[in-house]
Amino acid sequence: MNHPQELAKNLRLIFSSLNIFSPTGFHFAGQQFYTQSEPAASAGNRPLQNPMIALLQQTLYLHCYSQRFSGHLADIPAASSDDFIRELAVANRSRERWLSGWQITQTLPSGQVTAVQNGQTRTLWPGEFITEDGPAAPPRPGARIRVFAPKESATMQPGFYFAFGETASESYELANAVRFYWNIDADGAPQLMELLTQRFNRFQIPFRFKCSSNRAFYYRIDSAILFVSRRHYQIATQMLRELY
Repeated sequence: MNHPQELAKNLRLIFSSLNIFSPTGFHFAGQQFYTQSEPAASAGNRPLQNPMIALLQQTLYLHCYSQRFSGHLADIPAASSDDFIRELAVANRSRERWLSGWQITQTLPSGQVTAVQNGQTRTLWPGEFITEDGPAAPPRPGARIRVFAPKESATMQPGFYFAFGETASESYELANAVRFYWNIDADGAPQLMELLTQRFNRFQIPFRFKCSSNRAFYYRIDSAILFVSRRHYQIATQMLRELY
C-alpha cells in the first residue's frame, strides 16, 4: 500500500471515530470530551481562541499524531518519573551560567525587558536576568544586565525534560525552529542526550532538546525532538550525520 492510500485510510478511521455533538463537546473513539465554556469575546468583540478547537487539537495530537491511532484510545501513563529525570539530567552536558554583556533596550508593561548583545535580541522575564546597577535598582533602558541561561527544565512542558544549549539564541529563532524527531526507546534517550548536548555545545550551536521524562512514554513517535534555528540547519544536519 502506498503512502497516499495509507494516509487516506488513517484519516477515514480518525474522522469516523469523531462526532461533534455540541459547541462544547465531542465523542472520540467512544469517549466524551467537554470544554468548560463556549468561546468568549475579547474587548474588541473579536473571539478569543475557541476552547473547543484547542481541546480537539490536543486530543488529536495526543492520540493520532504522537502515535498511530488504531480506533481506540491508548492508556496515558503518568506524566513523569523522578528517577528517569535524574538519569537524563546526569546525561545532559550543558551547564547553567550567567551571561554578561547584555544591555536593556526597552522595558515592557508585563515586567519583561528587551535586551541586546552583539546584534542579538532577547525578551526576558524577571528572574531571567539581574541588573548590574545593584540589587535594588529597577530595570531601565541602557542598564547592563547578566542573563541567566539554565541547563534544563523538567517543568516547562508536562511529561518532558528539556536540555538547553550553552550558546544564546535570539528569541524568535527557536520559536520558528527546524525540528529533528527521534523515535527511540527509553534506554537510548540518555545516550542521545549526552551526544547532542556535548557536541552542539562544543561547536557553540544554539539548540533546545526535549525528550519524554517517563520511560512509559517512549511509544510516542515524538518522544525526542531537537530544535535548532533555520540558519543553523545545514551545520546541524552535518553534525547529526556524523553522530550516526
